Amino acid sequence: MTEAVLTHNLMHYLPLLLAAHGRRADSRMVVAEEFACGEGVADIVVGLLPDAGPTNWSAAGWAVLESVTGAAVLRSLNRRAPLSPHEIAGQIGMTTRTARRYIDRLVDAGLACRRNGGFVGSHSVRDMPPTEIWAFEAKLFDWRRALYQALRYRAFSQYSVVVMPESCLNGAFRSKCLFRQFGVGLLAVADADGASFVIRPRRRRPRSAAIHLAAAAKLQSCAALSRPTW
Repeated sequence: MTEAVLTHNLMHYLPLLLAAHGRRADSRMVVAEEFACGEGVADIVVGLLPDAGPTNWSAAGWAVLESVTGAAVLRSLNRRAPLSPHEIAGQIGMTTRTARRYIDRLVDAGLACRRNGGFVGSHSVRDMPPTEIWAFEAKLFDWRRALYQALRYRAFSQYSVVVMPESCLNGAFRSKCLFRQFGVGLLAVADADGASFVIRPRRRRPRSAAIHLAAAAKLQSCAALSRPTW
């Protein structure tokens, strides 16, 4: 089995795997391959998006948020205390010029507005749909490297999973305590007859709210462009 075959087989079994794990019936499943978002490039990322997404969000708004910087700027805004570009820049660790550029884009997209000399998030931000994200790292043999990558994907995903051929699991399974310690799943893919969790992943809050938001925006864009979905 090659890595290409491994990921192809995983794609085939994903709907059944996530349904068995308790996927909500009212969610759309969006799948992206070679997904880059702040912490490396995951082989496969799955977003479970609610069917009733916000119709008043523009493509321009999602495009701003696909940048981690844009997502971080939006996350710094709230409805109560207007902030100046200088204050936003200080909170995030960027130049005021960069903060101003992203604020202007958020305002143009309807996600931020000016108030009392500063800026706040707009009402539509409260309609942001919750997105559950799964990240999968596929490896034929090097489970240690796969586990390291899967841990990095915790920055934006609620679930992170190492995927290996069923015939190559021995080393990883002998170290199952590490997978359980970090809440990372281990998924076995057979050559012809299915895939199953050897160790189920634990749901955890993404380490970075901004990177999670950027990943969710990318998945929303994938859905809008009619890329592979189930």
